[in-house]
Amino acid sequence: MPGTSGIAKDATLIAIAAAIISARFAAVRSTKAPMGV
Repeated sequence: MPGTSGIAKDATLIAIAAAIISARFAAVRSTKAPMGV
C-alpha cells in the first residue's frame, strides 16, 4: 500500500525533524544557562 508507506515516511521525517529541533533547543538552553536553570 503506497499510501501507508508514504504516511510512514512523513511520520519518520517529522520525528527526525522534531528530534533535531529539540536537540538544538537543548543545546541553546544549556549554553545560555550552564547552571541548568
